[in-house]
Amino acid sequence: MPQQITNDIIGHINVKMFQVPILNIDYKTNKVSIISGNGRGMHFRNGDKLPIHSMYYQFPKYFYIITYDDDDMLICVEDGKYIGIQSISRDIEENLPVYDIFGNSLVVLNPEKDIPYIRECYQEYIRGHMSAQDFAQKCILDQDKWETTMKAFGKLLYLFRENYTCGNENNIKYIKPIIKQLIENNPHIISDYKNWLANEECISFSDIDKILKLTFA
Repeated sequence: MPQQITNDIIGHINVKMFQVPILNIDYKTNKVSIISGNGRGMHFRNGDKLPIHSMYYQFPKYFYIITYDDDDMLICVEDGKYIGIQSISRDIEENLPVYDIFGNSLVVLNPEKDIPYIRECYQEYIRGHMSAQDFAQKCILDQDKWETTMKAFGKLLYLFRENYTCGNENNIKYIKPIIKQLIENNPHIISDYKNWLANEECISFSDIDKILKLTFA
């Protein structure tokens, strides 16, 4: 299975928010983990549709993206499309969610005040003057357990589908028990996951049912 870990580019800005799950297997210990590639190396230009929906993440149709390099600029997303760069000193929609280039949902109530503060905290973090935990507590919105579970389930279904398509039965045998355990621990996860998906654009409900049937075969 091809594994892309190249950043995507929106305009001229590298982003790592449309990440791709990668199955990581330690064959000595049989320990399985899922890591995230940064993207698929796609370049999005003004007016291009962004991959805001996937099997394992869901961004809204309207939001802003901040970079940590420029103190004043925001990437603007409207109706799921990249529409350009905007200064935070201009009038912006205060009620729209704000994400960073890694896909983290940020604590922004007053954009002109909060965004420079978040950038300042990030610089303190990368200089080693602030811990990752402190940065997250100050700047990143907590992700509830339910949404975290939906994303984890989506990643497993994605990896199953990709490996099944490639005929990689060896990897599938490692994925199956993790899916089974997640369903056992969350009895309503299948219906919840289907409700969580914005639509069937990324995967049809019938394909989800097929994956689950193969998992429990």
